[in-house]
Amino acid sequence: MAVLVSYATSHGSTREMAETMARELSQKLEPIQVDCIPAAATPLLSSPKGKKYKAVVIGSAIHLGRWIAPGRRFVRQNGPYLSSAGPDVPRVWAFSVGMPPADDDLAKEEASMDKWLRERLHLQGHRLFRGAFDKADLPWIIRLIFTCCIPKDKTRFGDSRDWPAIKGWANGVGTAVKEQAMPS
Repeated sequence: MAVLVSYATSHGSTREMAETMARELSQKLEPIQVDCIPAAATPLLSSPKGKKYKAVVIGSAIHLGRWIAPGRRFVRQNGPYLSSAGPDVPRVWAFSVGMPPADDDLAKEEASMDKWLRERLHLQGHRLFRGAFDKADLPWIIRLIFTCCIPKDKTRFGDSRDWPAIKGWANGVGTAVKEQAMPS
């Protein structure tokens, strides 16, 4: 058995977070193998030929209030399997990566993503983390709209990733997986 960390990223912030989580999980769960694979390259988990996972961590960047397409596709394709019951169905955790400008916006966005995910997966836990968002990554017309039309208190640029919180959350997932693998 292994653990899967799958992610959907636009500019690499979510990938870096997923890789950090995978390293934390590898250390916590050794000798259990931890695979870190982009959501777009992740095979269908319910396939009889597919690798069997004890746990799945899926994460996605949020654009315009929803997961980006590869993350939504992962949930759509694997949701029926990951929301079913059975000894061979892996436990599922999810993380979202967004850039809400204020803490109350963060809480609302986290609740919204949590609700969407719980409607589709048998979810053990979900967390929204702030990511990294560079204004230069936006198409010129969108940069212009941000500059002229969106109040500065409604946007957040830069690297806002909280690495201790990301590692701590991954360690919590690792503890839960370890307890499941080796019940006392």
